[in-house]
Amino acid sequence: MTASSDILLLCREPERALTLKRHIESGGSHRVVDYSPTAAAVAGMVAKHDPDVLVSDLQLTDGPVIELVRRLRTGAGHMHMLILMISPSPKDPVLLDALRNGADSYYIDSGPGPSLSNRIDEMLNGESKMSPDIAQKVYDHFRRQGQIGKPVRPMDEMLNPLALTRVELSVLLRLVQGQNVPDIASAEKLSMPQVAKCVRALYRKMAWDLRTSELTLQMV
Repeated sequence: MTASSDILLLCREPERALTLKRHIESGGSHRVVDYSPTAAAVAGMVAKHDPDVLVSDLQLTDGPVIELVRRLRTGAGHMHMLILMISPSPKDPVLLDALRNGADSYYIDSGPGPSLSNRIDEMLNGESKMSPDIAQKVYDHFRRQGQIGKPVRPMDEMLNPLALTRVELSVLLRLVQGQNVPDIASAEKLSMPQVAKCVRALYRKMAWDLRTSELTLQMV
């Protein structure tokens, strides 16, 4: 059972924020402790509440959320806080940027699918989702980094924490092909939560890979 968690909610429209708050709290495991339509207020909210999760729209009244995600992931004291993006579509380029900069997962605010409360539960359990469109972008990133198309050696996995493991690469390739999580789990002899945890690892490695590259360029 997922432990209770404190949630910060960022949403442009106050009325919609109330709806999202009801959805978040519907399972009884999560509590929205503060709300803002802007990114500017987040630093004070984090200092006041020390939340477990930030749930945010991609676009806030003071602009895209990307810079906020970047600040939270590079600043001291915020690494424990999980970040869930709310998007109208998995094809939104701002969503990919948020994931590249350290967001942990996302929720599509349209059509059928798990509830927002359930998505937060999954994220707290170390799981994330990845659509075929996003999988292709993640695949392209690792291909540019030279991690696609070469043998995955056990020594690489041991010595380089950013290297893809055999399982992560296989899961990514299947996601690019549009296979669903139950089929991937069956083919790879994994549980569905294990597949979702591979997805989280892929996001984390992409974000850290990009951050390492940026630091290297700054030092040159």
